[in-house]
Amino acid sequence: MADIYNVIKGLPQLLELQPASEEMISDSERRLSLSFAAEYKDYLRGFGAILAQGVELTGIASSKHRHVVSVTKREWKLNPPMSLRPFM
Repeated sequence: MADIYNVIKGLPQLLELQPASEEMISDSERRLSLSFAAEYKDYLRGFGAILAQGVELTGIASSKHRHVVSVTKREWKLNPPMSLRPFM
């Protein structure tokens, strides 16, 4: 966790949201039917989601527009991954 954690901690104007629990991370992975990368899980455990220098990074948050599940599902509707597209 040190690498991503230290990089994020060093960002100016950092606003950290509530860190995510293991249960919250597992639930989000289940809802998306995928596994998050280890470094992303470290980010979620450390911060939940963040805002820094006018940039928002999704994660696990109470706000739908910052929550990785809501944002990913919305994006999939607009741009379905190849695995979700019907054969042509």
